[in-house]
Amino acid sequence: MAVLFLQGPMGPFFRKLICKLRDNGIDAFKINFNGGDEWYSRGIGATAFTGTEFEWPEFLRQFIRANGIGSICVYGDCRRYHRAAKRVAAELGLRFYAFEEGYIRPNHLTFEFNGVNGYSEIAFDGLPEWQDKEIEPENVVGGTLMNRARYCSLYYNTAYLRRSKFPHYQHHRSFSPLNEASCWLRALGRNYLYKLTESCVQRRLLKQHSGRYFLVPLQVFNDAQIQFHSPYEKMEDFIRELMVSFAEHGCKEDIIVFKHHPMDRGHCNYKALISSLANELGLLGRVEYCHDQHLPTLLSCAKGVITINSTTALSAFYHKASVKVMGDAFYDIKGLCSQQSLKEFWQQPEEIDYELFLRLRNFLIHHGQVNGSYYRKHALTIDAVIAEMGARGNITVL
Repeated sequence: MAVLFLQGPMGPFFRKLICKLRDNGIDAFKINFNGGDEWYSRGIGATAFTGTEFEWPEFLRQFIRANGIGSICVYGDCRRYHRAAKRVAAELGLRFYAFEEGYIRPNHLTFEFNGVNGYSEIAFDGLPEWQDKEIEPENVVGGTLMNRARYCSLYYNTAYLRRSKFPHYQHHRSFSPLNEASCWLRALGRNYLYKLTESCVQRRLLKQHSGRYFLVPLQVFNDAQIQFHSPYEKMEDFIRELMVSFAEHGCKEDIIVFKHHPMDRGHCNYKALISSLANELGLLGRVEYCHDQHLPTLLSCAKGVITINSTTALSAFYHKASVKVMGDAFYDIKGLCSQQSLKEFWQQPEEIDYELFLRLRNFLIHHGQVNGSYYRKHALTIDAVIAEMGARGNITVL
C-alpha cells in the first residue's frame, strides 16, 4: 500500500524521505497546501490542494481511493488539515502516523502511530513491561539553529510569493514573512542583549537560592500543546495562575524562576506581565524572569519544576528534579510526576522514582523515537526512519 505525506517540517526532509522510499520500490505521494510546501517538494510530482478547508476531506478521500493509499504521515497532528486527515484515516481504516520534534532531545525525532504528545498512545499503555534493553550509541546531531532559520525564511517567503495559487490556505500560525523575519531579527538582537544583561543571573541563583527555587520552563506561545492539551488559552494564563498560587502557598524563603523558551525569544516577552503581577501579589524579590541560561544546571539545582506539558520534563527527570504537570502529558505518571495539588507541591515536592524514569527513557528510545534530525544529517536520519517504518509494518522495506 502507498504512503501519503502531508505537511512536513520546514525544509527538504519529507522530499528526501519520499525519494528514498521510491528508490526502495515504495509508492509515496505528497500533497502541498501552500507555496512553502511546494518549494520543498519540487521535483517529486507532488499534488497541490488549492481548495477550501471545507473541501479538503472529500479531496483527500478521492486522492486516497485513486492512489491506493494505506498510510498517512504528517508533521504535527494538531494542524487543521492534519486533524481532518486523521478523521478520514480512521473512517477509511488507514494507518495514521505523526512526526514531531523529539521527546528526547537533541538527538532524536518523534514518529508515532495515531498521534503525539497528548494524543500519544504511550499514555494508555498501562505501564508496559519496559525491558532493560541495552541502549545503542546514538549519532550526535549537532547545532541546527542556522539551518532552521534558513529553511523558515525560504518557506515563508516562497509561500507569500505563491499565495495566489493557494487563495484559501489557512496556516496554523502567523503566515506573514515580514512578521517572521522581524521576529527572527529581534530574537538575534535579544540574544546578544541577554548575554550582557543576564550574564550573572545563573551564578546568583545558584549561590543564593540553590535548592530553594521552582523552575518554570515556558513553552512557545502558540504551541499546539497549549491549545489542545491544556486548560489554558495562552501562556499568560498559566503564568498568572502560578504566581497567584505561589503568593498564597509558597514558602517565604523560596522563589519562582520563569525561563523563556529560546524559540520564542523574538515573538513575545512576559517581563511586563511578571513584574506587574509580582508587585500586585507582594512577590517583589521572589520572582526571576530569564532567557538563555544553561537549562541542565537550572534543573539540577531546582526545588521543583512546573510545566504545562513541555518535554523539558524528560530532562528534569534526568536531573532528578521533581515535576508538576499542569496540562495533559503522556509522561504524567505516578512515580515520575507529582500527583500532589499545586499547593502541596510548593511546600514539599514528591521525589521521582529515578529507576522508573530510566525504564521510561529506554522504552521511548525503542518506541517512537528515531535517532536523527529534520534539519541536519538527512541521509542517516532517513535510513533510520525507513527502518522504523518497516518495523511498524507501515511499509515493506526491500
